[in-house]
Amino acid sequence: MAMRNYLIMAMGVLFLAGCATEPDVRYKIAYNVYVDRDTDDYEVFTVNPDGTEPTNITNRPGMEWVYYAYDGKLFFISDRDACPRCYFLYEMDAAGQNVRKISDVRLKDSWLSSRNGGTELIVNPHQSVDSVFYIIDLQGNLLAKVDPDMAYAGDPLFTPDGSQVVFRGSPVPFKMDVGFADELYVINTDGSGRRQLTQFPASDTLADWWEYHAGPPTLAPGGAISFNSVRDGVGGVFRIGLDGAGLERLTPLEEEVGWHAWSPDGAWFVYDVQVPITDSTYTYDLFIRHPGEPVSIHLTTDPRYEQAPVVVAAPAL
Repeated sequence: MAMRNYLIMAMGVLFLAGCATEPDVRYKIAYNVYVDRDTDDYEVFTVNPDGTEPTNITNRPGMEWVYYAYDGKLFFISDRDACPRCYFLYEMDAAGQNVRKISDVRLKDSWLSSRNGGTELIVNPHQSVDSVFYIIDLQGNLLAKVDPDMAYAGDPLFTPDGSQVVFRGSPVPFKMDVGFADELYVINTDGSGRRQLTQFPASDTLADWWEYHAGPPTLAPGGAISFNSVRDGVGGVFRIGLDGAGLERLTPLEEEVGWHAWSPDGAWFVYDVQVPITDSTYTYDLFIRHPGEPVSIHLTTDPRYEQAPVVVAAPAL
């Protein structure tokens, strides 16, 4: 994402007063931290929604990246016991304990989701394995395949009733220095009925080739879909109905926004923002926003990259 100077930083980002922003002790926020560039070491951290107790819960060499949470469990990809950046799916609890490998299928670096009370996951196999999405159970058994029939497809998300999948796709392959025309699509789980959900404005030429037209889809309150997109030259979180209606930007133009996640009750969402360090360097911090509120909450301030949050039920005390 392009470097931005934030008015919100110059002004200082404040915690809002009132019950809308009191710490939500029901949840933890898990996120990914680029701990060591020299060894390509990413770790999974958690933090409370009031910004306290940032904790490294993986704390091992290599690549760990959390992509999904359900009912107190975190689902993450890791290259442990594999070649560098050869990813397999694991789960752990919100304290980083009870780590378990779910599947021996090599995966792409992709978001995932679940249905049927968290008992079935939809994942994106590595291109060396297959070109379709896999629906698997928690023991890694293959239950079904969903074929999006596109040159590129990734980041599958079950709709609330589990009968459809929203995914990020493109009719043309990715090409270096060109990118691809990624949009969100909806397809039935039997592979039928594919339709395009988002439409990047043809008149908008400000996004660089590597930037999202439509980023990974996330379930938003009311059954809508939220996603990140670089529009008018600024990355932001957008929300759209499953029927393609009601598109709106949820984050201000003063923030260069990346990935995001909603609290399960839909009261707030957390997202990463590109934050300047010097005129030529930047990092990523986490912010929280309550829809309709005018000010964001600056949650984390580590100088290392902190990105791609997910919200998980907090461990029982």
